[in-house]
Amino acid sequence: MALKRLGAIVSGGVIGTADTLFTATGPTVISTIIVTNTNAAAQTYTLAISTGTSLPAVLGRLTGVVSIAAGDSHIITLGATMDATNNKLLCSASAVTVGFQAFGDDGS
Repeated sequence: MALKRLGAIVSGGVIGTADTLFTATGPTVISTIIVTNTNAAAQTYTLAISTGTSLPAVLGRLTGVVSIAAGDSHIITLGATMDATNNKLLCSASAVTVGFQAFGDDGS
């Protein structure tokens, strides 16, 4: 298993509007996601794996809407598997000061 950074993005700043952090082209294991808030105020974010570019219902997400404190980072360790159908790792945040990075193995 060769871990690497799969993607990085800064949020568009509208919670509920999805940004695509990574698109899998084959079997992929997401091992770690880092969420960073550089704002001086708390913000919120959500993460999902989906078949398209819209966030699924809350029950289909990796997280609900999570609060992240000012200047804080969340390191999320998981073993989520993506495939050619469920191939979009989506993120959304309430401010453009929230950034996302995904790490894992895409088999390449």
